[in-house]
Amino acid sequence: MIVDYDHKSSPEELVKSRDHEAIVIGSVEGFEQGRDIYDIEGDPYPDKRVVMHVRVDSTVKDNGIVSGGRVYVDLDQGGLYHDGTPSRSLDDFRKAIPAGVRVMLFLFSDRRTALRIEGAENGLPSGAVLATPDAQGMVFDDGSKLVGGQEDLEGEWKAMGSIDEVALRVKKALGVE
Repeated sequence: MIVDYDHKSSPEELVKSRDHEAIVIGSVEGFEQGRDIYDIEGDPYPDKRVVMHVRVDSTVKDNGIVSGGRVYVDLDQGGLYHDGTPSRSLDDFRKAIPAGVRVMLFLFSDRRTALRIEGAENGLPSGAVLATPDAQGMVFDDGSKLVGGQEDLEGEWKAMGSIDEVALRVKKALGVE
């Protein structure tokens, strides 16, 4: 899905400009095959999705997205080859973002609509809520620096050395201690 958004140069600016339903810090547990989304009538190839499973270690904010100490994040699987096969496999995601990597997520509950969605519950345990990240709402800590999950980090984001530093600034901006 292509979305235009207003890039925010700091975590404070991000949380003050958008009302995220959840802001959590956790560790990636893995990836599962998600749903298939058909947006165009007659299109034989769906938008393929994956679900990132994250164990939540710390919650800054939660309006019902955290389920059983976890969040389940909907991600685009990438382009398709001419035969409809995804260009990125689940193993590609698992290698790029191995289990145990720390992540901070700024989330909304999924509100995606489409012509047709197949396998809406794929990759989710029973009763779990599917979440979608803000365009800037996925920040990984590789142990030496922060890495944007969907968008490159710019502005003040690049100067921060850890997710813990981002969390402190977010909590201060939201008045949460």
